[in-house]
Amino acid sequence: MDTQNIRIEKMKFEHIEQIAAIEKACFGQNAWSGALFYSELLDGNKHYFVAVKNNSVIGYGGYAHILDEAHIMNIAVEGAYRKKGVSSSILTHLLQDARKRNIRAVTLEVREGNDAAISLYQKFGFKLEGVRKNYYEGKHNALIYWKIL
Repeated sequence: MDTQNIRIEKMKFEHIEQIAAIEKACFGQNAWSGALFYSELLDGNKHYFVAVKNNSVIGYGGYAHILDEAHIMNIAVEGAYRKKGVSSSILTHLLQDARKRNIRAVTLEVREGNDAAISLYQKFGFKLEGVRKNYYEGKHNALIYWKIL
């Protein structure tokens, strides 16, 4: 699959339908609704970006800006574009945006056993700092990662 000509841009309301479809494919019954993404875009402390190819959204990611920290809310990529560097491009953009806003540290939670995501975050220098027991569906642990910028 050709991943050239992918651009990262600020998420807009017109992207929500495509984002919701990717979210549903990635997270099933735990997916965020389009309405939730809409409210996230209205929040001035939330910063979301999309990966676009041929005018179609193929991935997205965003973070909440809290004081001098960023909390990555989510990163998801359409199935056909996984393992092709799209999530790395999105994460790179999130970190660059955070630096521009003078954010000093970035955190996130990832489901224990999500080896692809864990590998991505570790590649970017995130360090495991804690565990939230039974965070996902009351039965799966969340691993808490931090990165100092």
